[in-house]
Amino acid sequence: MRLVKRLLKNKLFLTGFSMIAGCFLVSLFYFIFFNDQIPSTSLLFSENRKPLPPPYNGSVYPPFGTDEFGRDIAFVMLVGAKYTIGAALLITMLRVVPAVFIGLFLQFF
Repeated sequence: MRLVKRLLKNKLFLTGFSMIAGCFLVSLFYFIFFNDQIPSTSLLFSENRKPLPPPYNGSVYPPFGTDEFGRDIAFVMLVGAKYTIGAALLITMLRVVPAVFIGLFLQFF
């Protein structure tokens, strides 16, 4: 309980935890409400009416631009955040839990 109180007083921890938890929660809500639909852009045309193929940079298509398929990179990152953070948590648990049990076993025998 003391550790939790100390962590909640640490501003650096709260900042990082809030950002990671916020990304994870926004990604989950986007999945629930919008079914992970990634908007894509239509072709942009130059001044002489020739089509410009994607990817488009961030100045043309804010905030991060598009990928080679014309999908908005901000939404691609938003959709992928839940998988990346979930995989990191799963891998952490798969490493820590057996290590605790193996450490306890080695300590007592």
